[in-house]
This record gives sequence, structure tokens and C-alpha cells, in this order.
Amino acid sequence: MKRITKNKKADIPIVVLVLGVFFICMMVLGSFYFFQNRMDRTFIGTGIIEKAIVIEDKYYFYKSTGKFTEPEIEKILGIQTEGGRKYIELTNPDKSISIKYYLPEN
Repeated sequence: MKRITKNKKADIPIVVLVLGVFFICMMVLGSFYFFQNRMDRTFIGTGIIEKAIVIEDKYYFYKSTGKFTEPEIEKILGIQTEGGRKYIELTNPDKSISIKYYLPEN
């Protein structure tokens, strides 16, 4: 049987190179996974703020259509009033962060 590879000295460096590239790729993927989880834990408040902004947009949309009265909109979206100012109070699921997002006065 005839051997396909004639250069036996090149086999070991190529194997080392392939294993090295594979190891580096696995380290990069692992670091992406690790930092993704770490960033999700540190930016807990951003999801709450985005949710408050969406509720604010819904409030002004419903108000502009004229199909709902203001008390109905406030009841649907959970908007509260304090001292004549309207706000949305939101907390994250584990109750570690709570925000009051005041709606701009028009």
C-alpha cells in the first residue's frame, strides 16, 4: 500500500497548528458566553427603563387616537398620579430595582 503523505516531518506541526486554532476559537466562544451572562446581570435596569418608555409611547398613542378617555388609558397601562404628575412604577422580577418614570407634561 502506498502512503499518500510523503513528508512525515510536516504532520506534527500541522496537527499542532490545527489544535491551536481550535483551542483559540473555543476560548473566544467561551469568553463571549461568559461576558454575555455577566453583562445581562449588570444591565438589569435597562430593560425596566425600556418597558417604561414603551408604556409612555402607548399612553400618547392611545391619547392621540381619541378612542379612550384618560382615566381608561391610565387604568389599562397602570399609570398613577402623584401631586398632579403622572408616573409609571415598575420593578424587575427579583425586586432588586424599582423605578418611578414620570411622564412628561404636555
